[in-house]
Amino acid sequence: RLAPVAPDPAALSELITFRFAAGRLSNLGGIEKVPGGTVVRVSLADGRVSERRYADPLDTLVPDEAVTDSDALAEAEAAIRASVKDHLQSDVGYTVQLSGGVDSSLVVALASEAAASPITTFGIKLDDERYDESPFRRQVVERFALRHHEVRLTSADFAEAMPRAVRHMEGPVPHFGCVMLMLLCDRIREVSKVVLTGEGADEMFGGYKRYGLWRELRRKGRIARCVPAPLWPFLQRYREIQRYAGRDPAIYSTVHHDFLALHRLFPDLVLGPGARESASARFADFRSRMFAADQTAYLESLLMRQDKMAMAASVEARVPFTHLPLARVVNRIPHRVRAPGGETKPLLKKIAERHLPADVIYRRKIGLNLPLDEWAADPKGFGRYLDLLVAPDSRVAEFADRKRLVAAIDGFRRGHRVGAPPIPHLINLELWLRSLPDGSAAVAEAA
Repeated sequence: RLAPVAPDPAALSELITFRFAAGRLSNLGGIEKVPGGTVVRVSLADGRVSERRYADPLDTLVPDEAVTDSDALAEAEAAIRASVKDHLQSDVGYTVQLSGGVDSSLVVALASEAAASPITTFGIKLDDERYDESPFRRQVVERFALRHHEVRLTSADFAEAMPRAVRHMEGPVPHFGCVMLMLLCDRIREVSKVVLTGEGADEMFGGYKRYGLWRELRRKGRIARCVPAPLWPFLQRYREIQRYAGRDPAIYSTVHHDFLALHRLFPDLVLGPGARESASARFADFRSRMFAADQTAYLESLLMRQDKMAMAASVEARVPFTHLPLARVVNRIPHRVRAPGGETKPLLKKIAERHLPADVIYRRKIGLNLPLDEWAADPKGFGRYLDLLVAPDSRVAEFADRKRLVAAIDGFRRGHRVGAPPIPHLINLELWLRSLPDGSAAVAEAA
């Protein structure tokens, strides 16, 4: 029988806000993660512990203004091509996880150039047209004559697999697409034990909307610093600015849910400075701070989810865009080329123009988003877990204001969404807390 373990309050504070506890936080009390690129030595003679960091990606984040636009394009493409080639080495073959976005499609394009025969790809097919990327995948499949497999996944599949994904993640899933990635890898396993993905390109090349809006984010942060704290209750129409009061927008622009509503729900879990702030503080430039936060905490969450969801199906996931030799090239490219504002990841898209259709490159980013509120409203689907939040043995309620929690769940059931805490996120937390050694039985009953 496993001994009971307790969640770390510091990690819980980060999980509530960011959905991922960064740095040394492991989610559990008394257990620390070893930072990537670190060697830890324990003396058998006296028990003394020492550590050495031999590889820190942020050491490469030194933009060189002498790099010209043409040099940046040529060097970045050569580095991406070399990285993809390195990641194709396999005694058991490989497949590619194809979303239909520019990142995974470029991996497919470069892998196809190196392959002697058509490569095998897998993609997730959703019934909801708002989130379905299969039309864009189809263009890539036809262009490179791929052996492609469409894997149809439904809300019922998601609801059934959610506890399993949380268990393998060993924490709340940092992105709900984790569940679908795990189910996709279940199918990939039938064909291959190795899959390449496009993960990491957004963090290296500035692929999120916030990189296009970096000037506006910086301005909102400056305004937020000027507003006295007692005035915020009277300025509710400026909630988008309030979220940056006392916080670095280079970090908190990564959070898309209403974390202020969650903070009111968990008043005793106070979020302090952590690994994100430490990474950001190393740089003065706003865009450097954005890249620093993304390439440490956010990218860590994506790589961990990709690895754990793939390994749940005994599949090895490879991520060419996060190769350290590639980072050494890309992180020295000036921000005026890599993230000028306006268009996101313009440099990567310019490279992709040589290989992919324009419709695939210049389209609205979807990124495996899911209609979570709709699914959580279905009591036979994802909504089957709602009752766990207000049950007498609710684990989330141990850390929350129970009265506000019950009111939030009741409001959600009646269709109130504006200003409410993100209920799917609370389900995510509850399933993880119940997955710990002393709380798994109720999850099995609900499922």
